[in-house]
Amino acid sequence: MISLFAYVYQRTTFEIACEIALGPFDDNKRLEKFDVVFAQLYLDAYSA
Repeated sequence: MISLFAYVYQRTTFEIACEIALGPFDDNKRLEKFDVVFAQLYLDAYSA
C-alpha cells in the first residue's frame, strides 16, 4: 500500500509544482500549502 501512496504522492506533488510554476490558479499560495499538507500525510503514513 505504501508503494501506491508513494506513487500518488510523487505524481501529485510533481503536477502541483508544475501548475504552480505556470501560475494558473487564483491562489497559488493556498495550493502550495495544500501540497505541504499532502506531503506531511505521506511522511506520517511512511513512518507508521
